[in-house]
Amino acid sequence: MAYVILNLVCVAALVGIDQAIKLWATQYLAPVEAITVIPHVVELRFVLNQGMAFSLLSGKQLFLILATSAALLLVAYLLFFRSRGKLLQQIAFILVLAGGIGNLIDRVLNGEVVDYINPLFIDFAVFNFADILVCVGVALWVLVILLEEVEDKPSKETVSLEQREFIVEAEATGQRIDRFLSGEDTGLSRSALQGLVADGHVLCNGKSIAKSLKLKAGDTILLEIPDAKPIEAVPQDIPLD
Repeated sequence: MAYVILNLVCVAALVGIDQAIKLWATQYLAPVEAITVIPHVVELRFVLNQGMAFSLLSGKQLFLILATSAALLLVAYLLFFRSRGKLLQQIAFILVLAGGIGNLIDRVLNGEVVDYINPLFIDFAVFNFADILVCVGVALWVLVILLEEVEDKPSKETVSLEQREFIVEAEATGQRIDRFLSGEDTGLSRSALQGLVADGHVLCNGKSIAKSLKLKAGDTILLEIPDAKPIEAVPQDIPLD
């Protein structure tokens, strides 16, 4: 429940900020049309947009309302039911949902969206705070997908291990670990066993050991045997004459 409430509070706060800025723009920016913020870089300009973000699909209000509503329902489902414990994905969907709702309110109530941020250094559409939320949220969502792809991709260096467990009997007390294992049915030579001990693939009572360890009755030995690496055949240019 706390998770749901937190998401609702965050979305409501962002929508509130968006609507407050648009109210300010309508009351104070519209009469003067434009205010320079940074000369030749960005200005605040009051524009009414009948399309979606960055003036796309201008004039198609009914389609935009229905499409936006359906998309926001999907985003809300993903946020509340598929993002628990996934902070970056949660933030992404909060931003997208808040931005979408902010512009949907304008579109339903007024038939057009208030835009006010006008970049001067490029030829670009006038946009608003809600558009920024949607774009940043979508970018984070794409980042989440890419990170999941990287995490899910199996490492080429991953080695599967076969584990065997042995209990040291009284008659083996005092033996070195490599000698003890060479007397067991491991299928490995003593030198190979020494290598596994050195690489930390042999544990005694759950701890790494040295090959000089003298065993005691009742010790539990865990032997990890990595899969053999396949031999790659390399063609050789052998003259036949």
